[in-house]
Amino acid sequence: MKKILAAIATSIALVLVGVTAWASIPGPNGTIYGCYKTSNGALIVIDSNATCPSGTVSLNWNQTGPQGPPGILSESSSSSFTSTTFPGSSWTSVLSVNLTLPTSQLVMLTGSFQSYGGDTGIRFSVDGAPIVGSIPSSSIASGLYEDANLGAAAIDTAIITTTLSAGSHTINFELYYNCSNCTATIGTRSLVVIGLGS
Repeated sequence: MKKILAAIATSIALVLVGVTAWASIPGPNGTIYGCYKTSNGALIVIDSNATCPSGTVSLNWNQTGPQGPPGILSESSSSSFTSTTFPGSSWTSVLSVNLTLPTSQLVMLTGSFQSYGGDTGIRFSVDGAPIVGSIPSSSIASGLYEDANLGAAAIDTAIITTTLSAGSHTINFELYYNCSNCTATIGTRSLVVIGLGS
């Protein structure tokens, strides 16, 4: 009977040792440790604490795959109703976002605002340089869009695409009220910048 119990205890101990060895493949840092036999190309996997036998070369790898392509980058900003005083004959930034691009790529800029009347110009700037347009018969120079007939609580939106270089950029959504030192009431406004890829 003692021999049977000793055999059972030995079997249990061997199973536990095997479970312990199995549990350390891969190692704690995710690395799989292997040994490549130089004579025939055979590969064996070993415990993270073991060493390769004679006639083999260490060959380790990680379960983590290569970095995938970056996803869509986007940043947004919004503001609720405010009353802002605009100086005459100049552009004023009403919202801005910062965007960091890993590579040069096409981006879409979307800006909208709620106005309560007045001759209004709209444009964007990137890192302080305005993205300008040509408005036929406009009274506001260098705007992308102008609306001289905004009704009460009208919402205007400007959407453009442009290519930006890799790195960090500051994008501003700018408005121009065609008046001299007037107080312009601006309601809800938003700025969304989306990277569309290279």
